[in-house]
Amino acid sequence: MELIDDSAIVVAGRDMGESDRLMTFVTSQHGKIRAVAKGARRSKKRFLNALEPCTLTGIKVMPPRTPGHLYRLDSAEIIESYPAIRASVDNFMLASLCCELTDLWVQEEDPHEDIFELLKWFLKETCTGSSNLMCTLVFKTRLLSMAGYRQEWTRCVKCGTPPQGTRINFSMKTGGCLCTKCHTDSNTTETVSAGTLRSLAFMDRTGLSAISRLKMGKGAMNEAWQLLAALHRYHLQRAPRCYSVMGEVIRKYLV
Repeated sequence: MELIDDSAIVVAGRDMGESDRLMTFVTSQHGKIRAVAKGARRSKKRFLNALEPCTLTGIKVMPPRTPGHLYRLDSAEIIESYPAIRASVDNFMLASLCCELTDLWVQEEDPHEDIFELLKWFLKETCTGSSNLMCTLVFKTRLLSMAGYRQEWTRCVKCGTPPQGTRINFSMKTGGCLCTKCHTDSNTTETVSAGTLRSLAFMDRTGLSAISRLKMGKGAMNEAWQLLAALHRYHLQRAPRCYSVMGEVIRKYLV
């Protein structure tokens, strides 16, 4: 059985036994991989900080002999450590949320190079001085689409016409906007600003190099944050743990 050699981002890790760590990586070519890092707790030198959260790492892993069992981490070398993420509590919390969402959405051994590249883009942008909350909104919007739940932000999901007005009916159940004609009492909806929905459509479908052109006020960013959080919770059927400790971080940006 041959070693798998791939680039990976560390999205999670926990202690395992007295000296090992159980690591979760999202890889470029092999989807999500959970691997045991033997002796990682006993010797800090063995993996040389390559197992720190939110690190881009080159890994070599041995596949399990029996399907469904854990991989074994043979080696790991840092490609990019993104020091600005660890230098700021806010940056680290936002990056941790994006890593957790990636962990929740990507299945083991199910290749998603697009999601890997999106997370790598986010980590890089976080170190460039960009609006990190905006980058997080972009990440969450595109991750939802890449996972198979692209929303219809600016046209009625049923008839295709653009809804009219400043507040638009939006249904998580049906996957997007509903015009007045198609909206019924049986639809579980909330109303969202038309401007916020246009901004989300821009995030979802515009090239990442052009994202810096998007300008949003605090009210629209707050509305987008709440809507995306609700959409991820709705489709995952669970609430990511990071949300429970992010209140103060988000208030700094939006209040």
